[in-house]
Amino acid sequence: MRRQYVFLQFLLFFSFQLVAQSAIIDSLQKALPKAESSSEKFKILNKLCQHTTSVNRDLAMKYALIYDSLAHDINDPYQLARAKVLIGSVDFTSGEYEKAAEAFLSAVSDFSAINDSSQVGAMHNNLSAIAWAQKDTMGAINYLLEAIPYYTGSTRLRRLIINHTNLGGLLRVAGRYDEAKKYLLRAIDYVNELKTPQELGGPYSSLTQIALEQGDVRQAKVYATLALHHLSATKDIQTIQSVWRVKAKIASKENDFPEMKRCLDLAQEITDGNNLKTMEAGLLSDWKEYFVKIGDYRNAFHYSEKLRLKNDSTLNLERDRNLTELREKFEMDKKEKEIALLSVQNDLNETKILASRRQNTGLLFGLVILGLFSIILWRLFSKIKTQNLLISYALQEKDTLLREIHHRVKNNLQVISSLLSLQSKYIHDENAIDALKQGQSRVRSMALIHQDLYQSDNLKGVNAQIYFSKLLDNLLHSYKIKDGDITMDVRVDPIILDVDTMIPLGLVINELISNALKHAFSSASDPTIKVRLQEVDELLVLEISDNGSGVADINEMQNKSFGFSLVKIFASKLKADLAMKSEAGFSVEMKIKQFEKAA
Repeated sequence: MRRQYVFLQFLLFFSFQLVAQSAIIDSLQKALPKAESSSEKFKILNKLCQHTTSVNRDLAMKYALIYDSLAHDINDPYQLARAKVLIGSVDFTSGEYEKAAEAFLSAVSDFSAINDSSQVGAMHNNLSAIAWAQKDTMGAINYLLEAIPYYTGSTRLRRLIINHTNLGGLLRVAGRYDEAKKYLLRAIDYVNELKTPQELGGPYSSLTQIALEQGDVRQAKVYATLALHHLSATKDIQTIQSVWRVKAKIASKENDFPEMKRCLDLAQEITDGNNLKTMEAGLLSDWKEYFVKIGDYRNAFHYSEKLRLKNDSTLNLERDRNLTELREKFEMDKKEKEIALLSVQNDLNETKILASRRQNTGLLFGLVILGLFSIILWRLFSKIKTQNLLISYALQEKDTLLREIHHRVKNNLQVISSLLSLQSKYIHDENAIDALKQGQSRVRSMALIHQDLYQSDNLKGVNAQIYFSKLLDNLLHSYKIKDGDITMDVRVDPIILDVDTMIPLGLVINELISNALKHAFSSASDPTIKVRLQEVDELLVLEISDNGSGVADINEMQNKSFGFSLVKIFASKLKADLAMKSEAGFSVEMKIKQFEKAA
């Protein structure tokens, strides 16, 4: 009975009516859509939550959540904290004590942030109720003691009355009677100061219990009378029922059994009329005690059996509630594991997505780099292509210029040759004419080189085989040698020699062949001239020989012949070893060390 009585005092603090009026709920539900201001909506939602909590927990929670949503919409810190109080209160009445405690503790932080100390104290009172519901008497007492300093402002006395009344009841349960009476008497003083005598019923009810438990029956009767007097003006049916039961115990101690029965009948009437199921077991125990006292053991056994069935029912309900709680915890644990698994899967998916993003980023970066590299290569290629075109144009222009130069040089040499030819027609001295012809022949040998250069694809060098063939044909034609008169045995490798090598080499051949054509074959029966040009062991070997009359004195010829002087000069220029023989004709061999082949 002690725990039931104290628990009811806590319910008073939450201000939730135990019997909700459907008419009031309907009226509030109709008024809610018509409310214009936020403050009106908060008031209506608060009342709806209070009136529906004991009737329909889900509906009450719905209104509490609407309250919370509206508070978030206007971002009002006070209303946000109040929303948590409503949610916690609904959880409390539904037996969801952990959720309720979490909501109230969060509300403590919110009210502290806006310096609303009175509400902070109220939350401590709520936390005390949760501790008491969980059979933590000392925890409940401590929360109430911690709440006292927070009560300030206009509601201070009202909250202190509730606090001290609850604190006195808890201290009574803990057996700390002196402390309990101190707080209960203070509560009475606060009620008198506030001039609200209807609130005296609670403190006097607890004082009645203390006096009875301490054996002061007379004082207990006084307190019980005062409690019923003040409770008659209230709707606190549970406390009134409890006081009548206490008066029955007082009558039992005085052996006033008719008074005991009268008190129990009144308590039974209140219980049956208000459907106080939670208080039936205590009343059945009181009836059993009454019938034992008067010796009516049959009825005592009857009420004892009813009490047993009630306790069994209560135990079954408690067991079912425990099973439900265990099932809910199991389902919650299962859901938490599923959530954890989903979280792991999400983390794994996020890791995969992140890896994929990194891969895609790397691929994109690679593509960008490849694109940039391609652009650079393309620009470089374009630049090189442009430069190659410019170089090609420059080379073509250079080739054209070189061809033009060689062509002009060849033309100029032909002009010189023609001038020499014209000059020879006006000279009657045979030696002079011969000298002019030799000069003309030398000029034509050089002109042939420039002609080959501008007519061929290679502007840097001359094909020795082709050049020698043309040069020999020109010399035979110049000296009016008919086909078959002299055998030309020519073996020349197709070596491409540069101009600086070919010009002196051509002049040497011109001198030696001209000398053979003029002087070698005055009496030979089968005149033959051999011409050889080969590359042997990094030397360019030139051999020219004939089977003519030869030379009587080579030294004398070298000193007196201008042509052989030229041969020696060109041999020196080409760093060549020069060897002459006059055996069965005349032969000259040059082993040229300094020569350049064209690329």
